[in-house]
Amino acid sequence: MVHYPNDDASQLMPTLSYQRLKTERPLSDEELYDKIRKTVTNKHDLQVFESFLIFNQHVLKTNFYQPTKVALSFRLDGGFLPNVEYPNKPFGVFVVVGSDFRGFHVRFRDVARGGIRIVRSRGREWVFRLNAWMWVDDD
Repeated sequence: MVHYPNDDASQLMPTLSYQRLKTERPLSDEELYDKIRKTVTNKHDLQVFESFLIFNQHVLKTNFYQPTKVALSFRLDGGFLPNVEYPNKPFGVFVVVGSDFRGFHVRFRDVARGGIRIVRSRGREWVFRLNAWMWVDDD
């Protein structure tokens, strides 16, 4: 039985199913950071990648992998906040990002009163400007 029409199997590329099943060891946080520092040449780009690393290290829960969603939501632990500015670490920081709104909630206990702060603009032309201006303003 001939599996491939061409007998020269050495020139064939691995199949997509093989490539999907092939596993590689993920980099540790230190290895990833070292690789980023060696690869990135711009200080601003390095700062962006460092922010992504910090964000990924502190995400506790997300709906990113859900097939249907109206907005992205993330629950972060408060460990990424600097001690000088935040001596009392929050229990959780919740961030919600939708197509026309941004929201956040800082919780200092498992159950907290108040709720999420959502900033939503009246018209689509004002969405970015108004949401950027009112991002962290509170009542």
